[in-house]
Amino acid sequence: MNGVAVLREFLRRFPRAYDLLRYLRILAEAAGRIDGKRLRAATCLHVGRGFVRKGDRSGALRLFRKGLDLDPGLNPLHADLAELLQRDSFGDAAMSLSGLVDAPELRTMLADLAQAPVLYHPSKFWTFFATLNICQLRASGLANFKQTVNQNYFNWVLNSMRDQWDILGGGQGAWAGLDPPPVPHGRKPKGWTRSQWIQYGRFVALLWEAARSQDRLGVLARLEEPLLGNPMAVRHRGRLISQDLCNSSMEINAAFEGIDRSSPRPLRVAELGAGYGRIAFALLKAFTDVQIIILDIPPALHLAQWYLATLFPNRRVFRYRPAISSGEARSELEAAEIAFLAPHQVEQLPDKGVDVFLTVSTFPEMTPAQVEMWFSHIDRVCRGVFYFKQWIEGTNTYDGTRMSRETYPVRPHWARVFDRVCPVQTRYFEALCRVGPGGREAGASL
Repeated sequence: MNGVAVLREFLRRFPRAYDLLRYLRILAEAAGRIDGKRLRAATCLHVGRGFVRKGDRSGALRLFRKGLDLDPGLNPLHADLAELLQRDSFGDAAMSLSGLVDAPELRTMLADLAQAPVLYHPSKFWTFFATLNICQLRASGLANFKQTVNQNYFNWVLNSMRDQWDILGGGQGAWAGLDPPPVPHGRKPKGWTRSQWIQYGRFVALLWEAARSQDRLGVLARLEEPLLGNPMAVRHRGRLISQDLCNSSMEINAAFEGIDRSSPRPLRVAELGAGYGRIAFALLKAFTDVQIIILDIPPALHLAQWYLATLFPNRRVFRYRPAISSGEARSELEAAEIAFLAPHQVEQLPDKGVDVFLTVSTFPEMTPAQVEMWFSHIDRVCRGVFYFKQWIEGTNTYDGTRMSRETYPVRPHWARVFDRVCPVQTRYFEALCRVGPGGREAGASL
């Protein structure tokens, strides 16, 4: 019996030995890199996992939080804490998460959402990723979120971008025709090789060229990737570009196919699940006559508010607040160029007050009851068009659900403008529906 077979037989007889071996590996890595704090954090992780196996949630939570205090950047702790909290109700998870954040505004968002009707609470999928994102923001800060949290949104890296790379012709050497060649900006991400960083730059440049060929609205000509957030950017055609700019341009061009922009009134756009606000950024840069309403859960809502308010200091911003029912607050919301709302606050929006409602890669991450609820809200608040881009087949293992292209509860009175496979992310489809019969002219004020 060779060494591998002996090890397999040992682990079969003593399955918990795997955790011990993993723990020893973490200790060895920690000892080679830093000091005793990291060793103690790894010890908290290992002992906390034992508490999880015994069913002692509070003991495990106490140790995981202690480990994060010792070493906020210990990634296995992030995942284990997220796995633990997604088993709870969001109300319990929110209490635990509040202890991990310093920003009073983010704590308020968590507490307010926990008090909202349960149907607005994050699914188990998003309880997991909200926890993970809070841990990453705690470890690396808002200043580096494009290197951390953004990888949990819509930024594709290495193996996950392989099918797009092939569609763009990367495997056939299409990048060789880029002159001058694209140059990745800044330091390569941790754990990447130089060749991977160069390939990533080529991929982003090819994506830019694909988006540019479809950009009938001229969105990309007005965009450059901001340095805020420490982006994985690429210098191409004399400017800093990113995946997020490319995808946002393609999505805006698609969403606006059904819109008449001849009216002098500003176009009101609502986005569900905006992440850090990449589409909102592109809209605000590309057009002067838009009002943006972002609906999202924390910490994404907190991150988007920080990001967009920092980049657009002269725009009228309606910052998140728990109550918006007063006349003064509603007047502020009406006049705002950028507004930030928690999911349950969609109930405060009037009927037929939104020209474009859009959402990208969100619905499979919810429960079926939540999807149905949001389609009802969209039917009520949208007077123009609804654009959604989602997995053709979306499996959510956290909530035990599956959604396919055919199962979305599109209302029978909506008119489909298009329903098609996305040109680059071909595992996604995008659809545009005309919701309101009168378009922009049939709207109500906020």
